[in-house]
Amino acid sequence: MKFGISKHNDKIVCGYCGSYLLRGEFYVLITFPKRSGGWFRLFFHADDNNCYLEWVKKNYEGKMENWQGGKLPKLGRPRKYKDGGTAHRIKALIHYHKGKGNEDRVKELESELKPLIK
Repeated sequence: MKFGISKHNDKIVCGYCGSYLLRGEFYVLITFPKRSGGWFRLFFHADDNNCYLEWVKKNYEGKMENWQGGKLPKLGRPRKYKDGGTAHRIKALIHYHKGKGNEDRVKELESELKPLIK
């Protein structure tokens, strides 16, 4: 977060209210890294309008509502098996018995693995 004063030649648009920052107005600059490289920059009024505080308050309230309502996104990969440890053990045995050429045992282990899939 950086603070600054807009100059006469700046054409900076506020990220909250959408109006231009005029010469001599104070602003807050926030930068976020882009996935493709470079930076994404947001400017906000920091004096009379105080758009930055309104933006932070709005984001906080929205995130709080989502948390209380249970609308948060699930993070990570979804589970493939009901019991991951048992599934891993069975898959290791399948790999071992395929290498040894025990096709009957491989079929038995695969039938044990099917009920573990969600």
